[in-house]
Amino acid sequence: MIELQKNIINTFGMPQQDTMPRKSNEVFNTIFEMELRVILLLASVPNLALDFINCYANSFGIALENLHGNNDFMYGEMAGRRSLLTEAIKKLVRYGILQVKNDKGFYYKITEHGMEIANDFHSKYAKEYSKASKISVKKYSGKSDEELLKEIQQHPNAKLKE
Repeated sequence: MIELQKNIINTFGMPQQDTMPRKSNEVFNTIFEMELRVILLLASVPNLALDFINCYANSFGIALENLHGNNDFMYGEMAGRRSLLTEAIKKLVRYGILQVKNDKGFYYKITEHGMEIANDFHSKYAKEYSKASKISVKKYSGKSDEELLKEIQQHPNAKLKE
């Protein structure tokens, strides 16, 4: 479980815009959760398609455990992730945590401010996610986002049980 620090619970102290108020314990499956993972991911490796693989690292042979547990519905998360990721990236760019460049596609890079935030994450989850990121980039380096998505879809655990 993510150990949240009080100074980051309100999206890093930035004023909330276009969001519904939430209780402080409502973190899972939110834009805020995705923001935290994007920061951790881009602090470790610059590839957003690896987030799913990092969360289910054991299923892809890169860790002893899945950070999000074992379940038969992990591939059902893929559809919802895209919209959460889009909103998280918009907010992180708007707050100066990520930079975006448009050169035959969008490229995202964590800023110095973003690295400062990432370096303040000390939970077990953050450490394990960062380790999984470094291993997954070695295993999947050189693959495009499309190739990574194909890899995920063709993974043996992706088959629905009949």
